[in-house]
Amino acid sequence: MSHWTKCATKITDLSVLARAAKNLGVEVGERNKRYYSQWNSERYDAKLVFKYQDGDAAVIEKKEGGYELMIDNFNNPIVAKLGKDCCYLGREYSKLLVEQQAFNMGGMITSSTINSKGEVLMQISL
Repeated sequence: MSHWTKCATKITDLSVLARAAKNLGVEVGERNKRYYSQWNSERYDAKLVFKYQDGDAAVIEKKEGGYELMIDNFNNPIVAKLGKDCCYLGREYSKLLVEQQAFNMGGMITSSTINSKGEVLMQISL
């Protein structure tokens, strides 16, 4: 990746993140693919790789623990699916986490919409 961006979504569950990517029409691929930053020579080993056409994005492990998304927003076809800085992926991931938590509490999502700011509004019935 030459113009990579690290995205701010807090990731706690890689299986939910993989489901979110599949929901957006993106392939979830190989693990441990190595990426190099061209401007600071850092190396990143991907825990998950997302593919669409000839573009990709990755999940990397942070040094202090946890995970973060990494995407090259420049001329990358996967941006159409995941959003700039993976904003669509982050939104879908958050939505799936809330759905899972509601289900675990015996509830269900009765409605879900996205407002003009791109925020997900959900109504949960317990």
